[in-house]
Amino acid sequence: VDTDAQIDLESQHRNVIASDAFRTVAEQIGEIGRQQAGIAEEIEAGKVSEAVLRIAEFVTAWQLAQQVLVQNCRLTQQSLLEREYDGQPIIEHLKTLLERLTDIREALEAQDMVMLADIVHYETPGLCEAWAGMLNHLADQLSEAVAADSAEQ
Repeated sequence: VDTDAQIDLESQHRNVIASDAFRTVAEQIGEIGRQQAGIAEEIEAGKVSEAVLRIAEFVTAWQLAQQVLVQNCRLTQQSLLEREYDGQPIIEHLKTLLERLTDIREALEAQDMVMLADIVHYETPGLCEAWAGMLNHLADQLSEAVAADSAEQ
């Protein structure tokens, strides 16, 4: 190995990386939201095993969304949970998400398929839409901060 060789590593601004991650997860959450009516129909048709598998995918996507939110707070060194979206701090949106996930778990544990179908059909699509919007909003804010920093330099 040449000891005089130089390796240059390039990376994007941390806000750009965080913004891209938010947009990717927002797209996934939006797609999952569009699938909720189909999951509810499966439950109502007695195809519970298939529906539960799709609900597991739904829960995994939400875990990813939570992880990306926390990791982006660290990456950007900003408290993104205190920012507001739709008149509420992000932390309140997170609490609402956790409440719905708890409702889903409780319905599954109680084997209450009527409650599960209602949650999946009536509550989770709006939650997915709100979260997709919120994550895109955060992505926009981070992108705007990068643009403002670039304009100042």
